[in-house]
Amino acid sequence: MDRKKYVLSFDLGASSGRGIVFSFDGTRMEQICQHRFGNQAVYLNGTAYWDFLYLYQNILEAMIRVGTQYPISSMGIDTWGLDYGVIDSCGRLSGNPVSYRDKRGAAGADLLLRKMTGKELYQRTGTQFLCGNTIYQLFYEIQKHPEQLNNAEAVLMIPDLISYFLTGKKGAEYTIASTTQLLDMKSKQWNFPLISEIGLRKTLFSDIKYPGEDSYTLFSEIQDRTGMKEAKLVTVASHDTASAVLAVPAAEKENFIYISSGTWSVIGIETREPVINEKGFLGNFTNEGGFGKTIRYCRSLTGMWLIQECMRCWKELGQTITYDQMGEGLKDTEEFMCFIYPENEAFQKQCDMPKAIQEYCRKTGQKVPQSQAQIARCIYESLAMNYLETVEILKEQKKADYARIYIVGGGSQAAFLNQCVANATGMQVAAGISEATSYGNAFAQLYHAGEFHSQWEFREMLKREENIRYYEPENKDVWKLMYERYRRVIKNDGGQRI
Repeated sequence: MDRKKYVLSFDLGASSGRGIVFSFDGTRMEQICQHRFGNQAVYLNGTAYWDFLYLYQNILEAMIRVGTQYPISSMGIDTWGLDYGVIDSCGRLSGNPVSYRDKRGAAGADLLLRKMTGKELYQRTGTQFLCGNTIYQLFYEIQKHPEQLNNAEAVLMIPDLISYFLTGKKGAEYTIASTTQLLDMKSKQWNFPLISEIGLRKTLFSDIKYPGEDSYTLFSEIQDRTGMKEAKLVTVASHDTASAVLAVPAAEKENFIYISSGTWSVIGIETREPVINEKGFLGNFTNEGGFGKTIRYCRSLTGMWLIQECMRCWKELGQTITYDQMGEGLKDTEEFMCFIYPENEAFQKQCDMPKAIQEYCRKTGQKVPQSQAQIARCIYESLAMNYLETVEILKEQKKADYARIYIVGGGSQAAFLNQCVANATGMQVAAGISEATSYGNAFAQLYHAGEFHSQWEFREMLKREENIRYYEPENKDVWKLMYERYRRVIKNDGGQRI
């Protein structure tokens, strides 16, 4: 008799989605099935929408595929942050959700920051400034197109919206709600005075739910259609980064810094209380929700986007190269040939990235990289230097002795970058678990089922069962000198900081 427990984790990102089945035998977790699908914004009359019906249909297709093969006991959903959908007074979807990349976010920010300062907002919420923050999207709508929200029954973040159309139950999961800039991170509840000040009804916002604590029954017609008659939908850490950080294989009471490494790199620490001060405001640090009502004090930086864009450009030129091939070529390439500032505006949009990097180096009076390996080495060394600045601020803010950095997510497979991070920071790096988000999602389901008693049990299992690679710092004195050179370059680059 199969005594394994099977859970289904849905992880939806801004460019792709996946459903992964995990089995758990009481000792270890194993990925046994995947369903992947694309995701992209659809532009209609100048507005960037998400195709919610397409996403919902792919979730159903994945449920049908796995529901007939495995006795799924539960499922969970995590997604990107910031975006929401509106439920009307009849319980129906009121239009497709708009993407955080749409221009209305910047327009809403401009309007709201005439009413209150960014510093005041930060002091009241502890949330970083991003043009796409939910608060700015909602403020734009209530100012310019109030009809939808005036006639709405609920505003639900994307994972909560999907859950609603699978179960009929409304809720606001804590970690995804923390991306809205409408949460009081001290009380970990909605900031209703702020919500009222921007012209929204309190009743639009559902009760806060915490990951691993609640579950809901699927609609009977969905049970029949998918074969998942026993499965519950569990409230997981539904912000993808929160789920990814759950899969950091750290020991209990260990002081650690994490990097969730993907297109973006989110660098931070776990704490019990929010960190809200001048340094955090000026550095655009944010306080976001984590499992167990924790706070992730973190900063979002440009990550693998730079190398991804270079590889896309090279592929279009017929110069296809794999990450492994690139890693081999880097070993014989000149060290510290040149640096870029990864947050420079020139690198934030899709472009001819190799050319943009060359132009930056030319403008800043440095050697200009020519080969793929030279450009890639410039990117990796510059990313490591950029990470170092954030690591130093975290150490200063918390006055703690951090001995190790954990890198999880897709970027954890970039061995050369991992070594650069160890060298730049002078700290040991532990890297692995490329599907960290889906693992964290599955953990919350298993925790709800009583299979784990804490996240530390789960993290200990990952450390024991998964392939974690360790990188010791090398040539620390040389990297310290090069960091000073990097600082001089970016100080005089003339580029706009974001």
